[in-house]
Amino acid sequence: MSAFVVLVGCGQQPPQQHQIATTTPAPSAPHDENNPGDGAPHHRENNSWKQPRELSDEAKKPIEAAAEQIRPALEKVRDAKDITPESVRRVLTGLGHRAEAVTVEASSNAGIVVYGVSVGNGCVNGDVRAERVLAQVTGPVAEWGCMPVRDPH
Repeated sequence: MSAFVVLVGCGQQPPQQHQIATTTPAPSAPHDENNPGDGAPHHRENNSWKQPRELSDEAKKPIEAAAEQIRPALEKVRDAKDITPESVRRVLTGLGHRAEAVTVEASSNAGIVVYGVSVGNGCVNGDVRAERVLAQVTGPVAEWGCMPVRDPH
């Protein structure tokens, strides 16, 4: 009787079993009101220059009084259908605001005039259009003073 021995793959390692690594996703962070979500991590900080400065209640009083004078005066401009930068500027300076404290521009949207008036440490700003007059009390914005914040896009 003969013995038959078969040697297969002499000197080789047996085939390795490959395991697929599995990972468990990290738990999501709790909701943070200051977190911009899908935005850049420093979105709020990077855009802080566009935010109006905060005003105390005491600082708002003279600005609110000015807004109460400005709104009805600009409503007369609107009612007369004379919505132009010149007429809005004339009304604002006619109320006693210094010319250098008043900024008025025609909006890129036809028929709308945008304005800002520096009053004390704050602003009255808004717009005049056929359907309304806006006069809001805000703090100044570092980049452009008392004009309403514009969306650059």
